Amino acid sequence: MLIYCPECNACYDVDESLLPDKGKKLRCSSCGEVFVAKKGIEIGERLVKMKNEAEAQMARQKADSAAEASFNANEAQSDIQPLEENNNPQTPKEEYDKASQDAEFAGIFSRLSKQTQSLFEEEKKLPLYKKVYRIIRDFLGLNRRANCYIALGVLLLMCFLSLYTYRFDIVRTVPFLDGAYRFLGITASIPGEGLEFDNIVWEDYEEDYVRIVEVRGFISNPTNREIYLPLLHVEMLSKDAELLQSKNEILPARSVKPEGRLPIAFKLRKPSILTKYILLTFVERN
Repeated sequence: MLIYCPECNACYDVDESLLPDKGKKLRCSSCGEVFVAKKGIEIGERLVKMKNEAEAQMARQKADSAAEASFNANEAQSDIQPLEENNNPQTPKEEYDKASQDAEFAGIFSRLSKQTQSLFEEEKKLPLYKKVYRIIRDFLGLNRRANCYIALGVLLLMCFLSLYTYRFDIVRTVPFLDGAYRFLGITASIPGEGLEFDNIVWEDYEEDYVRIVEVRGFISNPTNREIYLPLLHVEMLSKDAELLQSKNEILPARSVKPEGRLPIAFKLRKPSILTKYILLTFVERN
């Protein structure tokens, strides 16, 4: 009968008749394991069965490994197949083109980095006013064209408002601009500005039972330019400076020459008896 060592599965051919009924201890000459061998084939059959199961399990594992390897090979082949169908195999030429593109990109990045460095160096050399201008431009967002148009419109609006607000001062400084303002229908000069009244006197009397106030004096031009002569506005005031009557008088001349004087004399018929003061000013001709 065949007896197998339970430790190392070493096989021994033992004469069954030599074994007692209770069994006999045996020592495995291969591994030194001590086990009991009895009559019959129980030990041998069990060990053979275990051996067969182990061999079957090993066979199954080999079959599974082979199937998995075959599946992986098929899958790898299927992954490669689209490349063959698309006719896009990797060729040395494509590898060369990719290397050349990488080199070209590296050159571009190198040039850009050098240009950026040069721009930084140039910006450091800029004078202070240019740096301030760039800061203001970036802060206001004038890098965009739309923002530039908006800023230009706001600037023009502010210029027009300034020209209108300070029109009198502008015309005093540049007299010929008065024509431009007049063309636009804007009054930019004070009537009779620069003219002065000299030696103004007035006399109150009656003539043919009509009360008359006669005013005499001079209008002088102390400036070095000829001044347009507007209408003379006369106001008669009470002792409390309240307006009683007013009247416009047309002067005999149209202008007063530089550093010249113009005599004036006019009569006011039937003035108020409460007249205490006479105020002379200029108003624009219609």
